[in-house]
Amino acid sequence: MAPIVTLTLGGIPKERLKLASGVFNLTRNLGGAIGIALCGSILNNRTNFHFSRMGEKMVSVPHMVNDFISRSALFFNRSGSDQTSEILASTKLLSQLMLREAQTMAFSDTFLLISGLLFIAFLLVPAMNKSS
Repeated sequence: MAPIVTLTLGGIPKERLKLASGVFNLTRNLGGAIGIALCGSILNNRTNFHFSRMGEKMVSVPHMVNDFISRSALFFNRSGSDQTSEILASTKLLSQLMLREAQTMAFSDTFLLISGLLFIAFLLVPAMNKSS
């Protein structure tokens, strides 16, 4: 953090340094808040996107979905519930697994985006004015 502050505030006259420091901190905090909000929005959108795509793929392999539901229904059968409850529990389990995988892919997408932006920022560092 210190090199960023030095690069940013290094060329500011001493009489304006307090104001510049305040503006820098405000900008940094505001940027962090906006970044967190954007990441949350991207995570939500990408989770919905991946969940939707997985749902579309499930339609193309109904035999695998039915096999998963029947096998997991056998697991839920041990509790002594009726067949309808077992199928509902199996469907809920499948949905939870799909959501977990969609969230994992969304985090991966978001991390890749943040990494790309950080790499671009890293490339721009030499272009900063280093006046003292």
